[in-house]
Amino acid sequence: MKDFKITVGSLPDKNNLVADIFYENIQVAEISNENNEFLIQIYCYKDKDYWEFSLDEFQKVVEKAKQKLIAIG
Repeated sequence: MKDFKITVGSLPDKNNLVADIFYENIQVAEISNENNEFLIQIYCYKDKDYWEFSLDEFQKVVEKAKQKLIAIG
């Protein structure tokens, strides 16, 4: 998970905090908790046709980002 980074912050178009997931300093996804439902937005990578990660590693990163949102509130 060393190439992934998670940041938590607020956005003007969201009511609650969001967790942004970066891979090698490029944003891959955003997790939000709107209307008591966790949602994930996955972003396209402009220089490639697709992202490719280890499924297990990506699942761990997504869960860690979700847990950070829960902890911060």
